[in-house]
Amino acid sequence: MWIAQRFGAALITLWLAVTIVFCLLRLLPGNAIRVQLAESGASPAIIAQREAALGLDQPVLHQYVAYWADFLRGNLGVSLISGQPVSSIIATQAAPTLSLAATALLFGSTMGVLLGCMAGLRGDISGRFSSSTLILLLSTPAYWLGTLILFAATMLIPLNASLPQGSLLLPALALGLSITGAIGRVVQEKVRETRHAGFVWQARAKGMTEYQITRRHILRVGLLPVISVIALQFAFLASGVVITEMIFARAGLGRTLLDSTLRQDYPVVQGIVAWSALLIIGVMFITEIISMWVDPRVRNP
Repeated sequence: MWIAQRFGAALITLWLAVTIVFCLLRLLPGNAIRVQLAESGASPAIIAQREAALGLDQPVLHQYVAYWADFLRGNLGVSLISGQPVSSIIATQAAPTLSLAATALLFGSTMGVLLGCMAGLRGDISGRFSSSTLILLLSTPAYWLGTLILFAATMLIPLNASLPQGSLLLPALALGLSITGAIGRVVQEKVRETRHAGFVWQARAKGMTEYQITRRHILRVGLLPVISVIALQFAFLASGVVITEMIFARAGLGRTLLDSTLRQDYPVVQGIVAWSALLIIGVMFITEIISMWVDPRVRNP
């Protein structure tokens, strides 16, 4: 029953994501074929012939039904500009985007948990510093962090020097810092809340040391929500990657999505949105399974 409910919700989410993008793109005047051929000096007859060959002259409802018919067969169409299959474009651009998102997620999760634990467990200057750092990171937009990091890199690193994996290090740092604040604040609040729970006072009454209480009870319970938060931040990365890839001139799905949107390349935009929705749905599903396995309260509410 649980799997059926989640599967139904996933299908609805995918349908809504693709449908909304499909409709919004059709509200824009023109399309990639019309703009590209008009700029090259093609006649209206040639433009109309090309649109008819791709089915862009059909009513929107007919295009919508045809798109879903192809989608269910695994056909995402071809780019209106390059003529390449959308699936090939996604396969080419997905690797750099996934490597960037995974690196940023690993860095942001590690820093968020460390700073959140320090802010939630300690009341001295290190705890206050960690809390202030999390607030600052949480209130700073991803594009501003990326700009600052890029500016600092150009000031500190000579122009003739090269960074190790320079195409990944700086953008991953920018994205990782942008999610550190959200993860850390949740960890801080949950750890602080768990410190005053009844079972913690009971452990103290039994004579357990503070280190044992912190390791066995506070962190073990307080860090459980981090699993869901990290999954939600992965969804945030899907939007942050677009800006970060543009700032650092890095190839990937985010940059391809933005370029295709500006050039009104309908199939590419729809394909990337559908692929991103499927990826996020899959991550959330796996997260729920892990949460049920780790926390019995989720498995038996």
